[in-house]
Amino acid sequence: MPELQTYKGYYLWHYVPSRAAAVIFLLLFLAATAYHTWKIWKLKTYFCICFAIGGFFEFIGYCARTSAYDKTGRMMPFCIQNVFILLGPALFAASIYMVLGRIITAVKGERHSLIPVRWLTKLFVTGDVLSFLIQGGAAGMMISSDLASIGNKLVILGLIVQVAFLGFFIVSMVMFQVRIHRHPTHEVFSEDLRWKWHLNTLYLVSLLIMVRSIFRVAEYIMGNDGYLLQNEWPAYVFDATLMWIVMVTFGVRFPSEVYACSHVPGRVNLNEMGAMHSDSHYSFSNIRYAAPPVGNLRWKAPMLPLTNRSVIQSNPESISCPYGISSWQLRTLQYINEYLKTGNFPNVSYSDLSAISAGGEEDCLFSDVQVPRKIFNNCQKNRRLLPVLVWIHGAFGFLSGPSFEVEGGVLNAGLYDQRLALQWI
Repeated sequence: MPELQTYKGYYLWHYVPSRAAAVIFLLLFLAATAYHTWKIWKLKTYFCICFAIGGFFEFIGYCARTSAYDKTGRMMPFCIQNVFILLGPALFAASIYMVLGRIITAVKGERHSLIPVRWLTKLFVTGDVLSFLIQGGAAGMMISSDLASIGNKLVILGLIVQVAFLGFFIVSMVMFQVRIHRHPTHEVFSEDLRWKWHLNTLYLVSLLIMVRSIFRVAEYIMGNDGYLLQNEWPAYVFDATLMWIVMVTFGVRFPSEVYACSHVPGRVNLNEMGAMHSDSHYSFSNIRYAAPPVGNLRWKAPMLPLTNRSVIQSNPESISCPYGISSWQLRTLQYINEYLKTGNFPNVSYSDLSAISAGGEEDCLFSDVQVPRKIFNNCQKNRRLLPVLVWIHGAFGFLSGPSFEVEGGVLNAGLYDQRLALQWI
């Protein structure tokens, strides 16, 4: 068993740190960080990168703590473990703050937010960065015996800032949930968007981080002679264990669907290689602007697609919504169009009129874009934006009635389909 050593006559540690406990937690945090990194890469949820970095900070901290087992008189292992373990949770909090704004956007509940959504994430992340900088600078000052007292007070200040912002964040979540419960939007009823499930995740992980931060405040207030710094087990129970539970909880209940439903991709990059074209124009067909209106989304307001809409399906086959129109009417419309173009009305037989089926696909919320070749080529060169003429072709559902509403249907859902299409355009 190594003996406790001094650094220039000053005890950095008040006990010999357990190597076994440090190894266990460095492996736990390594596994959790690797899992989060994989999820972020696979699902392209890059706003959660801070969370993965926080896990890496914890891993580095416990690596240094493992090294300090027989090096309690050396400054470097003590400094590294102190700084990285202290700062990891601040990075967890940054990602958690970002999720709330996306939940609010996904359920179209911006008017119910205590803070305007455009400022929500910025406010809390700014507070978190402030806490991070104060704690980081203070941890560096605690290395010097001359500045240790000032550093200790600054760490307490940084932790109090973190607790205050976490508390305000929890209040903001509660207020949002109360308000949207009283005045729900159509999106809150979507079974494909488990927004309450993700909101409960934020409650849990926020409370765990708060308990840990309060523990750290108490630890530094009690000082070097206090029970919490004199013994090792509280740090593992109230910090390491809680933060690992935070990582596991956030990983299992990963907010990928919230991101997909709240994220509005950038403009579609129209490329002539992905288009049907003629001498006069390019035609980009079947660009999805909404999730398939099937399953739990049938008769509901449309949701943003889970897939990236910047990918264009160059599909010459027509995708049409189901029509409440007879087959002979469809065939007649084709003949009328031909007559208007050529002036000649074709010979019509009964078999021709009965040959076509109305058919149609439920998954039909796609848009087509047609661009004159000359205009398209000029825009590609000059990177200019041009006005768009929108033709709403009909075939949207406008069901209504008290029985339809009682059964959970959204009245005149076709209007919501049109609005989402126009928002995308």
